[in-house]
Amino acid sequence: MTPSADPSDFSGAPPLARKVTFCAFTDVEEQARIFDGWHLNYTQISGGLFHGSSSIVSLGGIRLLVEDLDKVILQQGAVPSDRVAVAVPLELEGHARMCGEKSGRDSLHVFSSQPMFDFYSPDRHVLVNVEIAPDKLSTQALRTFATSLRARTFAPLIPMTAQVADRLRHLLRHAMAAAAKSTPVDDVTTQDRIELLERTVLYAISEAMTMPRPTRTRARSRRVRRSTGRSSTRRRRGCRMRRRVRCRSPNCACSSASAGVPFNTRSTTRSI
Repeated sequence: MTPSADPSDFSGAPPLARKVTFCAFTDVEEQARIFDGWHLNYTQISGGLFHGSSSIVSLGGIRLLVEDLDKVILQQGAVPSDRVAVAVPLELEGHARMCGEKSGRDSLHVFSSQPMFDFYSPDRHVLVNVEIAPDKLSTQALRTFATSLRARTFAPLIPMTAQVADRLRHLLRHAMAAAAKSTPVDDVTTQDRIELLERTVLYAISEAMTMPRPTRTRARSRRVRRSTGRSSTRRRRGCRMRRRVRCRSPNCACSSASAGVPFNTRSTTRSI
């Protein structure tokens, strides 16, 4: 795998963005239509006047869309079949579910994982949507890699470690900031940096999508070991307590055995 770039590579860079757009909405249906080519429907669940916004950056085959919503919205729809579409939460506070699964701030939302998706988003919702069009990427190597990623099967919701999620958020913020300061310029340097950004974002998303999911096996084994250790300790303490009781009771079997008398002597004496 080609190593990804550091976010600092984008600072002070020549112009990168082919298109930068900011839109504000008070209608959820208009907000949904900002996703180009998607079949998407927004239903407002919570009451009150809706306020939403979208910041969009298009760079080669990568499209970044930061969506800010202030109401509970049920999102239902489908991504064009030739694209990879994921979302990285910047803020996600409240009850959120993706295709029936509980989601959180460190969850990668894979909208292109199924023919249709539904996302119940809370009233504090800021997501960076990353849309990758393989056929529009700068090089054949990137196009091939993105196409193979699109062909794979993924869960709608992929849990990330806090470290991976923070690194991805950091990268996308830098990419958006660098692109927002740019103006369209067609030259070799700009094309090189667009390719750099494409590669960086593509491989960062791929890493998050393909990283082994955190499992509870290790935590469960640690709990078992702790439980076993406590049980062993209790057994050892119990044995010590039993030995003390036997030694202090002159009529117990332990005292009799230590004196060389068989355990059944007391019962034999009673029968006589």
